[in-house]
Amino acid sequence: MKASLSKSGAEQTAQFICEVTVDTQAPSLDSDTFFTTMDDYVPGRNLLVHSSTSAISLPKQANFITDFHAPTRDEIPSRWQKYLPVPLCFHMHDYCQLTKVEEGRILYIINNTQVEMARGDIIVINPNTIHSWLAVEQTRCASIGFYPSRLRLNDYCLPHESSFELLYSMQYPSVHISHQSPFYIGIDRCVNSILTENILKPPAFNEMMHNYIVELSFLLCRFCSILSNTANAAPRRPETLQKAMLYISEHLETTTGPQDVAAYVHMNPCYFSYYFKKQLGVPCSKYIAIKRLSTAAELLKSTDLSISDIVFKCGFRSVSNFYQLFSSLYTISPGKFRKLHQF
Repeated sequence: MKASLSKSGAEQTAQFICEVTVDTQAPSLDSDTFFTTMDDYVPGRNLLVHSSTSAISLPKQANFITDFHAPTRDEIPSRWQKYLPVPLCFHMHDYCQLTKVEEGRILYIINNTQVEMARGDIIVINPNTIHSWLAVEQTRCASIGFYPSRLRLNDYCLPHESSFELLYSMQYPSVHISHQSPFYIGIDRCVNSILTENILKPPAFNEMMHNYIVELSFLLCRFCSILSNTANAAPRRPETLQKAMLYISEHLETTTGPQDVAAYVHMNPCYFSYYFKKQLGVPCSKYIAIKRLSTAAELLKSTDLSISDIVFKCGFRSVSNFYQLFSSLYTISPGKFRKLHQF
């Protein structure tokens, strides 16, 4: 089943969630402040893993997501090394995180890329993206967290739904908007409007935050050049990759692995694996696993399907295999996850 930003029927009653926090001091990766108030809003949405940059290597958890390259100390810019903790910690979550630097400077480490942010800069980190950060003293940030799958597009916006899906996919692990960007003024206006609504909480403030996030998403699509002038045109991405991603989304129940996807797009399996990882920055097998888990999480939140039905609808080999992978990613059992997220 293809995931969609706009859903019909009973799923439309799912509550839109937008959490806003302001960190009044520099985040510390080796203390409790690493997990902000927003991150702790629903327990179990975070995964904390350690890199192997320290001389004493910590034992790795049995977790399929921990296979990623963390930078060595030498790969961190020298001006940031004094802020580098040992070990360097990473986490991820199933919601989209937007952060604006109010004061100070931050270095984000995302998917083996480093993004330096100055005062006023804004970054959007997509769900299930492993990341970490360093911050100078007296850094203050405002953070907004929301679930892209719960955005509702009206009839005028629906023709651009595919652009939204691309924006919030793994093809864009993060989007950094510098305060010097020509797109900054509009994006910053939306961010400030969301923060103001959250502080004042006037009537219908949650609905207004939702609408500002939709407007913000359109501006981000423009910034990423994935919004076509023709509403029904496909987003700008390689046709083969588009076909592969669509095939995975629509065949989670039957796809056994990358070899099936390679056969569908008529590519050599070895070359396809190289091509897919080069385009998205993540191996196809891991993309399929995370897609299955994120789809299962959305079904747990928005439907009354039994866990066993969700297991086989999303293509897991067995219930026990699903429980193991789900718990390793979300650090909580599927049953507890459903109770925390259903309203």
